[in-house]
Amino acid sequence: MSAMDMINRTEFYSSDSEKTKLNWFLYELAMAFYDEVEKPLKKMFKTKSISEADIAKFATRSALEMKGPVCDFTDGKIDHIEFGGYFFTEILPPLSAKNHNRLMDALAKAWDGHLAACGVCPTRCISEREKYCTMFDGYE
Repeated sequence: MSAMDMINRTEFYSSDSEKTKLNWFLYELAMAFYDEVEKPLKKMFKTKSISEADIAKFATRSALEMKGPVCDFTDGKIDHIEFGGYFFTEILPPLSAKNHNRLMDALAKAWDGHLAACGVCPTRCISEREKYCTMFDGYE
C-alpha cells in the first residue's frame, strides 16, 4: 500500500483551527518516513512481525514528535534535527543496534528529501506555518 493509503490525515489535526500548513508539512513528513522506512526495511520488519499498519503508526508518531524540533530548526534555534526514538519501543519491538541505526538513517534520509522538496514548493508550509491549509479540506 502507498503512504497515502496508510497515513491518516486526521491524525494531524483535531479541529479546523489545527489545519495549519505546519501540520500539513508534518503529514507529508509522515508519508516520507513511511516510504523511506517501509520499502527498504520491509524484510527486517517482516522477520519481526511488524505490519504496514505498525509502520504507518510509527511514521505518524515520528512526524508528530518532530513538531517542536521543526519549529526550532526553522527559527534558527537549533542547527540540525536529531531523531530520538525514545518512543520506538511503544510501537516497534526491540531492534538490534544495527537495525536501529538503519531505521535512524532511513528517517534522516526522508527528512533531508522532504526538506529539499519543501524548499521549492510554492505552498510555503514552514514560512507560513500557522496559516490555514486548505489541503486538509474534504478528507474527513
